[in-house]
Amino acid sequence: MLPFPRLVRAPLRHVPSRAAFSGRRSVPHDSDADDSSDAAASDAIVRLVAAGGGGLEADLDRLFAAALSHGLVSSALRALTDRAVPAERFFAWASSLGRGFSQCPRAHNLLVENAGSLGDYGAMSRALALMSERRLPLTDRPFAFLAPSSGSSRNGSVEDAARAVLGALDGVGGPCRASGVFSLVKALASMGEFDAAVSVIEETARKVRYYNVLVAA
Repeated sequence: MLPFPRLVRAPLRHVPSRAAFSGRRSVPHDSDADDSSDAAASDAIVRLVAAGGGGLEADLDRLFAAALSHGLVSSALRALTDRAVPAERFFAWASSLGRGFSQCPRAHNLLVENAGSLGDYGAMSRALALMSERRLPLTDRPFAFLAPSSGSSRNGSVEDAARAVLGALDGVGGPCRASGVFSLVKALASMGEFDAAVSVIEETARKVRYYNVLVAA
């Protein structure tokens, strides 16, 4: 009888840590696996951004070798806002050339919300200017932080905060201001902050569509 040939097991390849988030498995976009991957990557981003330091961009480069998805960037921006971490530096890195992340209204609106929730109206003005430059629409989502129960780190009343937002919109001007004022009034009305909404209307323009938003709320 001939002896059986020996089976030799091929050695396992070592995957370098750089590849931790360098690729995504081929799964449906809305799958639990995809959401879990984004959550893990978002946590890693929050830890790095919160730590800050001069080497942040290099650390992000090492962690994410491949193109960034819009879903991942949006997930990271929400996580940064939830944990009261400024997102401007991360967003600038994500928007740099060659990362696959380009003009995305949703992410830009989330950046505005992040700045507002931290009471950083300078950062909000820069985010609004970027949206105006790229001709991206402003929704009422960025102004959710104005709700008294939103947990934002701002100080003062809703009316004071709304006035600060209006100042940022005035500084940017153009179409972004026009859509921003409407979105601001809509957000305040949806929260039941009618005095603040009326104050914004009186300081801008008594347009019929602004009052229609109050009636519909």
